[in-house]
Amino acid sequence: MKLSKWLIILVLTTGILAISTSATLIRLASQSAFRSGVEFSLVIAASRVAIASLLLVPTWPKIKWKNLPPGAIIYGAAAGVCLAAHFALWTTSLSYTSIAASTTLVTTNPIWVAFLSWWCLKERLSRQTIIGIVVAMAGGLMIGLADIGGTTPGSNSLLGNFLALMGAWTSSLYIFLGYQARTKGFSIGGYIVVVYTIAAILLLPIPFIFGVGYSGHSGSVYFYLL
Repeated sequence: MKLSKWLIILVLTTGILAISTSATLIRLASQSAFRSGVEFSLVIAASRVAIASLLLVPTWPKIKWKNLPPGAIIYGAAAGVCLAAHFALWTTSLSYTSIAASTTLVTTNPIWVAFLSWWCLKERLSRQTIIGIVVAMAGGLMIGLADIGGTTPGSNSLLGNFLALMGAWTSSLYIFLGYQARTKGFSIGGYIVVVYTIAAILLLPIPFIFGVGYSGHSGSVYFYLL
């Protein structure tokens, strides 16, 4: 199915706006709860993927599970694990470093996906891609170093930047494994359902280990989570 140019632009713009605003909403949720650190970050991460997986429930009956090759499901499940790790790491990074540094570092995943494709799939990197990687890595390094010792409340910028970078690595694995699942016959709808459901199942119980629940927060917290 050929998509119109304007529909593609609309989808990309919506995705960029969603990614660009999510870090700010995460910070606002933490501030409204007067909590930061690993414990409440995991509540935010788990809530985020749980809401997404619930929104996808109506699509379950439309997926032709019997026609899926076993390999596609395995890659999809592995991608779900990586997605859970990505959200846990990146959301936690926002408790320790600035929004600008965290978002910049976590969105370096095209760099790592390019490396994975070159290493695992033997895809050649063009000169333009290599130049882009060098520029992006230099920019990420500059932002990361400049943010060390910043004024973020309770900041430990070095830790936060490293968590954001780990979030980029796990996100890259998620994208790479998703590509493998798609090439083995997973539809985009089925793939998203599987990875978000697995991520939600993995993340939802973890906050209880740290003694934090999902109830008892102010209305503004739930507003920002939604």
